[in-house]
Amino acid sequence: MRICVVAPSAACMWLLAAFVSVPQASGADAADATQYRAVIDQYCVGCHSDSLKTGGIRLQSVDLAQPWTRADIFEKVISKVHGGMMPPVGLPRPDKATADGLVTALRTSLDKYAGAHPWPGRP
Repeated sequence: MRICVVAPSAACMWLLAAFVSVPQASGADAADATQYRAVIDQYCVGCHSDSLKTGGIRLQSVDLAQPWTRADIFEKVISKVHGGMMPPVGLPRPDKATADGLVTALRTSLDKYAGAHPWPGRP
């Protein structure tokens, strides 16, 4: 029986590239991150700052250009904003188009990352 052996350096480089590659923010993604950082700062950070941490959520210093690094937080943001639960009734809220744009931008970014980096779970 013959065993095909790949040079270790080539195999390691391929494996490294397959698991470590991170999507780069395109111009549109970077513009979205800047636009929605202002929305998050205006409507969310008052309660979800690094010092207050209301609900255990800190949005003041999360990176909107790479939301997949804190998908746990952004999945909650998507759910709450899309459901109209955040910002709470009685507090200033972004208009529907802005809220929908934030949800769509976050969802698209997380979905693109998940599609490029599937995680099927434990073997």
